[in-house]
Amino acid sequence: MARRRKGRTQFASTISPVSGNGSVSGLHVFRKDNGSIFYIASEGTKILSSTGAAFTDRTNDAPTNNANVFFTSLANTLVATAGAGMNPQKWDGVTGTMSNMTLTVPSGIPSPAEARYCCVYASSVWLASTAAEGSRLWKSAAGTVDIFNTVNDSFSSAIRPGDGDRIMNITPCGDVLMIPKQNTIYVGYGTSFDDLRFIPHNMANRGLIGERAWAVWGGLFIYCSADGIYAAGPNSFTEISAPIRNTYKAITDKTVIAGGTFEDQVWFAYGEGSSINSKALVFDARRGTWAQYYPVPARVLYRDIDGRLYGGLSTLGSTTKLMRFVDPSVTLDEGVSYDMVLEGGDLDFNERGDEWMCDKQGHTVWAMVKPVTGGTLSAAFYKDGVVDAAATIANRSIQAPSGTPSALIMRDKLSQTLRGRLLRWNLTTGAADAEIYGVGMEAAIFEPVGTDL
Repeated sequence: MARRRKGRTQFASTISPVSGNGSVSGLHVFRKDNGSIFYIASEGTKILSSTGAAFTDRTNDAPTNNANVFFTSLANTLVATAGAGMNPQKWDGVTGTMSNMTLTVPSGIPSPAEARYCCVYASSVWLASTAAEGSRLWKSAAGTVDIFNTVNDSFSSAIRPGDGDRIMNITPCGDVLMIPKQNTIYVGYGTSFDDLRFIPHNMANRGLIGERAWAVWGGLFIYCSADGIYAAGPNSFTEISAPIRNTYKAITDKTVIAGGTFEDQVWFAYGEGSSINSKALVFDARRGTWAQYYPVPARVLYRDIDGRLYGGLSTLGSTTKLMRFVDPSVTLDEGVSYDMVLEGGDLDFNERGDEWMCDKQGHTVWAMVKPVTGGTLSAAFYKDGVVDAAATIANRSIQAPSGTPSALIMRDKLSQTLRGRLLRWNLTTGAADAEIYGVGMEAAIFEPVGTDL
């Protein structure tokens, strides 16, 4: 069954973007124990916060313009990292701006200054990967944000340094810490210096291709590699992108893919023909099926504990709204309608081209659709890769007729022009919400032709 996707609503606040910047590069929802909620976004060289109204500039040590910024929070403190050009920052939700984290470490341990990634795991803040130490992790003392110089409780460890393979991000995943590198995925077990160990998955050259190209769902680390999309658990590893492999391989710049989750779906926003994200490949983790959503103009995706999937804009105007979110209560994208399109695979009605075989010709297309008010359904057909205008079926109403049956069946004969062997159909719904239970094409079968022996 195919369902039309949920709509999208803009977050209320607007900003004046930094001159020359092109997108939102970081999102987070910072929640404090007293109930305060701050919506955090990075844009250009700014880190901004909002309580639902206007955004306020909280920048102290500015990130490099348009660099990805990563956030986490612990002990009523927000943490931000962005790599080269910005020291790790912290903010208590009270003071006017962020401040530099304390980064004192024991003698002989490299500093985590300008660490690129951060997360909270086992009640500690973990920092990872600097320009000089691309394979190193730092752990704060339990329950603290920036105490890194205690014995055993806080520590630093490198994962196979010198292999030329740097850490691409870090995230908790169930009871373990996932550490994706460029070529290998590592699983971190334990929380103290004595029992911590890093185990690589036995899948060479299946590392993380983009620092945002991942999501966690159901205890699995689901991520994009150079050749496919994989789901990795502590003791499992499988490719989930086989049905969409050609579509995935055609993505021009996989390094800018952004992952996120919504309900039972895993989203991967990507750009088609450019580095500007405009579409999303969406995996239904319960059903094991894929869909493609458009438009999804998000450079970064973030799911909050309220279940909302937030997206940061890929491109900005002179004055614009930074954030938008998937909204189950609407069927429009910020007031703009959109269709659901189902594309069938190539149908070869006589793949052998053997005259002694029965000749099959496309004859009828059918669809079973849940009745909705104001919906329409249309189908276009491609003959040998070219759309056949004469064969296009006109819009059919799919609103519920009298009696309101549980499903409505559309059935139409195809045009006489559809006599090619290789056909493909596109089924398009109108702007109203719709559910399609089944769709297919039937063929007429004729006797073989040829000469007697």
